[in-house]
Amino acid sequence: MGPTTHHPQGSLNPSSPIAFLAILGLGMTASRDRELQKSLESEGFSHIYVWQDGPQAHYPDHTHSGLTAHIILAGEMTLTMGGISKTYRVGDRCDVPQGAVHSARMGPQGCRYLVGEK
Repeated sequence: MGPTTHHPQGSLNPSSPIAFLAILGLGMTASRDRELQKSLESEGFSHIYVWQDGPQAHYPDHTHSGLTAHIILAGEMTLTMGGISKTYRVGDRCDVPQGAVHSARMGPQGCRYLVGEK
């Protein structure tokens, strides 16, 4: 099976370990988080939301239809792209280019992150 396009607001299996919190602004009470959101807006990201995944949640190889930015707010995420894996922690940002095949695995505490989509 080849990569799929990941649509965070698409249907999710309710028995999945992935927790859905993709309402714009949910959990973004700290001024730092608001500043991060404004920064993404200033870069032209038109769809910005907070997403949270449970411990060890995994997204197999997939792509996005546009550039996506992920800023870690809590926990950690290991992103694998082009055969290289890198773990991102609180405050780190990773950008995934349009069409880039990648996978992600959340850490033992899960991961909460701000997503910007172009």
